Amino acid sequence: MNQKTMRLFLCLCGILSLLTACQPAVQGESLPSSGISQGISEETFQPAPSRLPSPTGEETTPELFLASRTEEELLLFVDAAWAAVGGPGMERSFASPADISSEGLLSFFFRITDEQAFYREETEAGKVSQRYYCIPLEAVTSQLDRYFDEYTFCLEDTNWAEEYDRDKQQFISRSFIGWGDSVVWKIDTVRGEEKNIFIAANQLDPTDPEKLLAIGTLRLFFDNQEIRFLSFHYQPC
Repeated sequence: MNQKTMRLFLCLCGILSLLTACQPAVQGESLPSSGISQGISEETFQPAPSRLPSPTGEETTPELFLASRTEEELLLFVDAAWAAVGGPGMERSFASPADISSEGLLSFFFRITDEQAFYREETEAGKVSQRYYCIPLEAVTSQLDRYFDEYTFCLEDTNWAEEYDRDKQQFISRSFIGWGDSVVWKIDTVRGEEKNIFIAANQLDPTDPEKLLAIGTLRLFFDNQEIRFLSFHYQPC
């Protein structure tokens, strides 16, 4: 290889290295890795099951979907919407997914996702020494992509920022739960309109089920392949 060819080769290598370093970062990727995640081998990502009912393909209209679902199944959607906006300091409503904070989106993910795929244990002297959840960032964004349009999620804006491993693009959580465990909902009305589903639910006092606290109205987009969250309006009584 002559000197001219060698200089060209080195120049190209330098450019390639620079381009690699300047790839757009995954949102939240400026954080130190956690002690636990350093000991976890990188795993092939598999989308986690959702707890929310999905269209079967035969339910070709919102009306057919609503007719085939129980009240408990429909309340899962209201519960999920509340998980995204019902935490401390949150807005309680969203006019579009763009209004939901990163903390709310992560709470939504925890609330609707089957956690078993992420559960890990570490043993010491034959006994379980640590229990935690190892969650790929892609698991979160793939679930959010499934249910939202035009959202913004940044892991560094959440309480799990310090547990993020930038190299493996995964984070550690000691718990797997979204907002909503202490909230009681009861269906008021449901209706389908073109490609929309509207679910109105009453929020009741957990200590007095006869006492109405608020009304939540959820709007979903529906077709026979997917359901997406469009808006949620919370009106205290």
